[in-house]
Amino acid sequence: MSEAPTIIVVDSGSTSPAWLLDLGGQNTRITPTHSPLELKRLLIDSPFSLVVISTQLSATKILDFLTAVKEASTTQLIPVIFSLDLAAHHASFPLTSWAGKFAIIHSQTSQSEWQAILRRLLTK
Repeated sequence: MSEAPTIIVVDSGSTSPAWLLDLGGQNTRITPTHSPLELKRLLIDSPFSLVVISTQLSATKILDFLTAVKEASTTQLIPVIFSLDLAAHHASFPLTSWAGKFAIIHSQTSQSEWQAILRRLLTK
């Protein structure tokens, strides 16, 4: 990848997971959000490469965020990555093909896996 991606992270916490920051590298811009309306506004106001959604959210909340991404995707579908917490006792994400532009990552995702995911999702 020639330039670092810009990422919106949707989760229930107040900060982005440290491991995601490590994967992204120092040039990656990560913006946290906790509201579907704010997510939609962010996506409309400035270009973001992809959205990372925590599987710790309820299925209903995840669908709200996916709807916001879909509504903000005016020219092309914005890729979505589901962030899986391996220490959690439960996780939920809706079954969707998202036009082939989705992936699942976790705290043990390697740098090479991350780069392969980005190449697949961000290639037009």
